[in-house]
Amino acid sequence: MKHIVLTLAMLFSMVGKSQTITSQPTVIEKPFIEVTGIATKEIMPNKIYLSITLKNKIIDKQQYNIQLQEEKLKKVLAKNNIDIGQLTLSDASSEIITRKSKEIGFEVKEVFTLLLANATQLSAITKELQDLNIKETSIIALEHSNIDSLKKEVRIAAIKAAKSKAQYLVQAIGEELDKPIEIKETTDGEYRSNITSVSNSNSFLGNVSYAQDIKPQMNFEKIKISFSYYIKYGIK
Repeated sequence: MKHIVLTLAMLFSMVGKSQTITSQPTVIEKPFIEVTGIATKEIMPNKIYLSITLKNKIIDKQQYNIQLQEEKLKKVLAKNNIDIGQLTLSDASSEIITRKSKEIGFEVKEVFTLLLANATQLSAITKELQDLNIKETSIIALEHSNIDSLKKEVRIAAIKAAKSKAQYLVQAIGEELDKPIEIKETTDGEYRSNITSVSNSNSFLGNVSYAQDIKPQMNFEKIKISFSYYIKYGIK
């Protein structure tokens, strides 16, 4: 008798659980479409940072000290109508010179950073510095003054590209696009820039030097800004 009662109790329990499970409504996911929008913009740099190193040296058996080189540098800037305020001292140091573990003197140097606006200024300045035996120059950065607003433009263009793609794809199946469910930026958007010169075509933000019989001409690749966005849209 006890065995029959226990069996009936287990049976009613299983039926109750089955009713509980089947009573839950089935969740139907709303239809959606996933798209990626990409936008790119290329611009010429208008901020060129040139590093110029001055050191005490001897040329034609005569002392050519830092002070004299600095005076000549400032005259070159004035000649090319470049504001002296664009030139800043970024480092000044001295190092002990040794030979066979013996100190034989010390070297003093000053490193300046010059901000230029275009390749024409860069070509003129570097050529004149070469003629003055100031040859330790290098391009350390290429930038654009409106880079933040330009990035904003490219971001908006990428978003619009994604929406346009989603709209015509959904219309192709006779449906309408609904509100976005998810938006995700899928790139860092960091811009890239390169520099090449006629006399040194492999340089990339590197040293600038010219042969005596070649007039320097700097050719910049444009700064490239690119963004992409993943967007998930609902379908009505």
